[in-house]
Amino acid sequence: MLKNQLKSRELAFLENHGAKDLSAETARAINEKRIILEDEPLYVRTRIGTAGGIDLLTSDLVEKVGLTNIDRQRLPKFVNFIIDSIQFGYSIAAAVDNRKPNEVDYTSLVDQVPSALRHANLVISQNDKPILTLPVKSLLQQEKIRGYEGKAGYQLKYPRMLKEDVSFQISIKFPNDATLDIAEHHFVEVILNGTRTKLRGNA
Repeated sequence: MLKNQLKSRELAFLENHGAKDLSAETARAINEKRIILEDEPLYVRTRIGTAGGIDLLTSDLVEKVGLTNIDRQRLPKFVNFIIDSIQFGYSIAAAVDNRKPNEVDYTSLVDQVPSALRHANLVISQNDKPILTLPVKSLLQQEKIRGYEGKAGYQLKYPRMLKEDVSFQISIKFPNDATLDIAEHHFVEVILNGTRTKLRGNA
């Protein structure tokens, strides 16, 4: 649901970044009270490789319900996303299985995730510069004390911002010599929770 006014926490965050990180048009729109906020997470679900560095977003990956709401590694004009928490899910299927990333059940339980992936890093970069690097294990739950969906996830102490119309990447970097079982298909789901700016009146 759209909010009629900017929330104070996000407004303060945006004002602090205004001179350096926001476009002049967006900063002006904020001053003119033409920017509103909405709570809509960013997400990507994809099959991954078994080793090395893996980009979850590609330049030709387009928005598609159930797979991602990120279009070609960019956010539209006037859309700046403030990340405040991250959810991570893992799933597996037999190599002969033809299921797609939106057809498998994800888990965030640490004992259900292979060791190579548990010890990998999740890296979020923008314009080829990392803005957040976290061990995957820090995103996992020790036990299922609450459902994976909803607010379960890693809460960032300091928010990060993805800027409008600048390419960004969500990647997994495995430890050297660490590999996943090549006899199986591996899937991951990353959900970035937070708040996005939006120009008032835009669909």
